[in-house]
Amino acid sequence: SPFVAATKGERLPVIGIGTLFADGRTATEQVYIDAVRAAGGAPVMIPIGDDVAAIDRILDGIDGLVIPGGEDVLPFLYGEEPDTHFGKDCLERDYFEISLIRLARKRGIPILSVCRGMQVTNVALGGTLCQDIPSADYSPKIQHGQWSTTSTPHHSISIDKGSQLYSILGAKAQVNSTHHQCVKQPAPGMTIVAKAPDGVPEAMEGDGILCVQFHPEAMIWKHPEMLGIYKWIVEKASRK
Repeated sequence: SPFVAATKGERLPVIGIGTLFADGRTATEQVYIDAVRAAGGAPVMIPIGDDVAAIDRILDGIDGLVIPGGEDVLPFLYGEEPDTHFGKDCLERDYFEISLIRLARKRGIPILSVCRGMQVTNVALGGTLCQDIPSADYSPKIQHGQWSTTSTPHHSISIDKGSQLYSILGAKAQVNSTHHQCVKQPAPGMTIVAKAPDGVPEAMEGDGILCVQFHPEAMIWKHPEMLGIYKWIVEKASRK
């Protein structure tokens, strides 16, 4: 098994995981918690809130940060109007995660951003998004909205040599895919390091930040190489 528990007495790095609103509850998907634990971290959930001082105080207690998937990011946050393909949104979450990302980056807390997380990280740091992949000019057209189980790989990605993701997965990987938006213009200091066959950005990196457009946490039990992405955030958090 690739899943190694910490030795007794070892200090586990604390990994904060962003949350969403779900039927009057603050929630996050169990797969994020399981992946952080499997990678050797201690997961904690960070509730949505608009008090920047409280967010900053919460960051005192974590060593690394995971920004999970979810709703579309509101386009006016990156200077656009919503097009006709814009989906479900959550303004409270947008504002919360943008503050969380900016404050974490200012402190040098490492960040792993997943799916929507990649998109909102890009917006938080000054980039823009493609609001709808199927209606954009990416070619050849491939399906990014996967309807099968998310533990199943759906399409390939090509990864740039020398990137952090290359050191984890190599030059090629098979990934799952549950999105209709993606990064358009990368934020200053961020670089696209992986793409799907149609050119859609699938990973982005910056100093202490790794963003992936797919969901490695949903694949780790059948494709253990994907745990390496969560081991990356735990290892970075250990050095903080």
